[in-house]
Amino acid sequence: MLRYTLVSSSLKEGQGLKYPVPKKSEFIILFIEQPTVLEIEKVSSDFDIHPEHFERFHNEKRSVRYSLNPFIFVILDFYLEKDIVQNPILFILQKNCLLIAVNNLSETHTKLYQTIISSLKNPKNRKISTVLYEFLRDDIRANYDVLEFMDRQMSALEKRILTKPKDAEQNMGEVMGLRDQFNLMQRRFWESSKIIYAFKTGLVGIPMDRETLKLLDDVYDTVMHQIDIVTSHKERVVELLFLQSTNISNELSQTSVELNVVMKKMTALTIILMIPTLIASMYGMNFRFMPEIYWKYGYVLALGLMIIAAYVGYRLFHKKEWI
Repeated sequence: MLRYTLVSSSLKEGQGLKYPVPKKSEFIILFIEQPTVLEIEKVSSDFDIHPEHFERFHNEKRSVRYSLNPFIFVILDFYLEKDIVQNPILFILQKNCLLIAVNNLSETHTKLYQTIISSLKNPKNRKISTVLYEFLRDDIRANYDVLEFMDRQMSALEKRILTKPKDAEQNMGEVMGLRDQFNLMQRRFWESSKIIYAFKTGLVGIPMDRETLKLLDDVYDTVMHQIDIVTSHKERVVELLFLQSTNISNELSQTSVELNVVMKKMTALTIILMIPTLIASMYGMNFRFMPEIYWKYGYVLALGLMIIAAYVGYRLFHKKEWI
């Protein structure tokens, strides 16, 4: 779906492909959700944009700049709904056009677009650079909600690692997932800072007044602060990884101790039973002359000898705390 707002001395809003072509003193904002083939063909033809940009942006795994003239870039957006959502946003910036394309319908971006349009009611904000600043500011501000949510996730995971160390596989999987997420966010923030820096240094062919440049400085500082937060969170993930590794080592050590105890008991039991078995096996030998066979109490004597030998062995191993 394509929505447009033509900005001149007044605002003209609408939907669909029959948007007006901006004149020299005007500019148009196009917001496209899930670009269709017809929308891509029409916009590409009207503003001399290669259709490839629309076809590839939704597969980007990081923020990236495509070109400077026109200024085309993608921001990998993070925002919070029930969970963290990643959504690439395509920006195409020309002197008379700001095009914003998202591949997935999102209530967050719809509200953001409506907020920007509302800000245009103030004549002071009717500059394409100001509109872009408004979008970047609100979008980047939402990163703090995501970072706070991930901080709560780490706190819950840390508590679970300490209280449920036996859930090693699940805990380790979550730690590695957080690590990958922070790596992705850090790359995204760095690329975003480069894109904002391009505005600040005049690489973009869009006029920037001094006030807008100061506002972009504020956005740039915000991104750098968020990079510091992500770096701090990554260090905390390393601590969680070490804590979980320690739990695994402790569990392996405990298993080894338990195995040693079992082996001691089995060894003691084997030796205790071996002596009576040895005595019994002696009287099972097929020698012709065995004096004890003809004794009246020979059987009782042999049985008593076996019991005494077993008891002596038991007492020795019990004293050593093997059994």
